[in-house]
Amino acid sequence: DLSLERLLPIRSLGGIEAAVDLLLQCRRRGGSVLVIGDFDADGATSTAVVVRQLRRLGFTAPQFLVPDRFKFGYGLTPEIVRVAATLCPGLIVTVDNGVSSLEGVAEARRLGIDVLVTDHHLPGAALPEAAAIVNPNLPGSGFGSPALCGVGVAFYLMAATGRRLADLGLVNPDVAREAV
Repeated sequence: DLSLERLLPIRSLGGIEAAVDLLLQCRRRGGSVLVIGDFDADGATSTAVVVRQLRRLGFTAPQFLVPDRFKFGYGLTPEIVRVAATLCPGLIVTVDNGVSSLEGVAEARRLGIDVLVTDHHLPGAALPEAAAIVNPNLPGSGFGSPALCGVGVAFYLMAATGRRLADLGLVNPDVAREAV
């Protein structure tokens, strides 16, 4: 069974509705989404899932950036945000990183760029001031699988986005239901 019906309920992943709202606001404005991934297998597959599905869902030219860890460090650093800003994104979406990127999210905000963090790593004492955060390991999360990997979080976000667009009649329901 390749349907979404046997998954844990998509809406039970905290922050998912706010994340979908952000993506749809960016889509309505015609802004581009810039996905910033990690360079490991989880980050690469997360990046591919999100970029591929955003294209299928009619988003305008989604882009991606996978930073060189030796040059930029890990996660959404201020340096990588400044590189990202040259691409003029309407929204930065982190995949498999970002929950500890306090300074990077602050830099994006300073530059007027909203950030949607999707991650599965354990958060620190403080969370970044992102427009939305989706992470099954946030304090108070009621999601049934805190062991969900980064690509799983990305998958849930794309499934929720596809469902919302189909419910609004903005995409073919078959495209929204197909595996991302």
